Amino acid sequence: MSDLKRMLITQHTLQREAFKNDPTLMTTEEAIEFIHWNVTALVDELHEMLGEIGWKPWASSKHIHGPRAAKEMIDAWHFFMNIMLALGPFISQDMMTGQKFPANVSELADWWEMAYNAKKRVNEERQAQGYDGVSTKCPGCKREMSETNPMIWYTGDGVIYHTQECYEEWSSNNG
Repeated sequence: MSDLKRMLITQHTLQREAFKNDPTLMTTEEAIEFIHWNVTALVDELHEMLGEIGWKPWASSKHIHGPRAAKEMIDAWHFFMNIMLALGPFISQDMMTGQKFPANVSELADWWEMAYNAKKRVNEERQAQGYDGVSTKCPGCKREMSETNPMIWYTGDGVIYHTQECYEEWSSNNG
């Protein structure tokens, strides 16, 4: 079991048992509220972490209170995982069966790992090709042209498709 899977399962258990709350079973409205306050809390914890380092260029103190900064990052990680859990039911849906993926927290952790690694490969390729962050973007929406209408479609067999069109093309050729 990966470290991420273990941490997400632990966080899910904490939410269910200590707070009587399951982020993976929320309605859309509940998830929006939950995600919003977790993002706010995450940003607040990151600001608290910044308070533990001497980052201000106009100040003479250049310090890092390592243990205190790490504590704030752990607090931030809890809120970040809550967001990951709440997004789970909204990530994708199998177009043929209508079944939502990921179906459980273990599968959700696998999905996050696959999505992270896929995006990491894109970022590595961009860096190797001299990515400038401008020339490959849509002049209208400012998104990467390769990610227009972005959506990661997860089929349940470990394959990730980056757009609905890509998934539908695969389905029609392999259905």
